[in-house]
Amino acid sequence: MEANQPDSEKYASLVRGIVTKIVDSPEEVEVTAVDRGRTTVVEIGVSPQDMGKVIGKAGRNIDALRSVTRAAGLVDHQRVHVELLESDEEEEDAPEDAPEQD
Repeated sequence: MEANQPDSEKYASLVRGIVTKIVDSPEEVEVTAVDRGRTTVVEIGVSPQDMGKVIGKAGRNIDALRSVTRAAGLVDHQRVHVELLESDEEEEDAPEDAPEQD
């Protein structure tokens, strides 16, 4: 991570570097960071086929990714949250008249 990067971009770069190594389609990985004062939200978008790999068994991969970025944020006295975005393709596959499941 470069010292002259904005903090939010440092976290996005960190997450992008980790996620692209996990997935089968690294070219489809989209990572954005939104600065909200002392909190940065890093949003991850991956292909539907790679969603399970990013989440991992029992959520271990996404939990580990959140822990690493949270620790990186502590250095800068910044709160960092990582969110995994649902892809549009998954939503298109679901029938519109199907009842929502909780």
